[in-house]
Order: sequence, then structure tokens, then C-alpha cells
Amino acid sequence: MSFIYESKYTQSIPEIKSVSGWKQVLIVECGEKLICLDDIEPKLITVRSEYYLQGYEGSLSKCYAREKVAKKLILAARELPNGIKFVIFDAWRPFMVQQALFNKHYNELKYQNSGLDEKHLSN
Repeated sequence: MSFIYESKYTQSIPEIKSVSGWKQVLIVECGEKLICLDDIEPKLITVRSEYYLQGYEGSLSKCYAREKVAKKLILAARELPNGIKFVIFDAWRPFMVQQALFNKHYNELKYQNSGLDEKHLSN
């Protein structure tokens, strides 16, 4: 049985053409207010701060998202079929958590690919 769900939302995330394409994404602080997601729509959205539960340094016990993201998340959750809800494990992250995640992944790659030099590991 296949399930087709039609929505009024049609804009998708643009595809990044290469692995190094992430380096081309400009990151700019927008200054938009952060909203705690933990209590916004508990019947439609479950929040579990996974990096905090895993003990990542700098992680927060609650999940936050930019106000526009939180509003769109609520709208999308309201479009879900009855009995279905979103589970949020992570949203906005402090820089310290970003760095910890990068370091963990980098060290895993370094361990798994001990023959690669620093240049190849960082690309």
C-alpha cells in the first residue's frame, strides 16, 4: 500500500551538487528570536534534546528554533494525519555544540582513515 500526502507547501530545499558544496553556504546571524519548542504543540510535536541527553558540552536541556521555523513547524504539524506527530531531537545549536559534533566526526574519520593526511580529512 502506498501513501500519498498532498500539501499546499511545495517549496523544497535546494540540492547541494557536491560534498564540498556546504562550504559555499553563507552563514549569517539573522538575530531572529529563539523560541523554546518543548511546549509549543505537545499533542503534535514531541521534543527530546538528544545532544543534551548524550552529554555534549554546551548543549541545552531544551530545544530552541528561530521564531519563523517554530511557526512553520507548527503549521506543518497541523497538516499531519491524525495520530502522527513530529519528534524533534535537535534544532538551533550553540557554537560549542557545533564544534563538538564536528570534532567527534573528524576524529572518527581520522581513526577510520589513518592513511589520509589532514588536507584530505578536512575536505
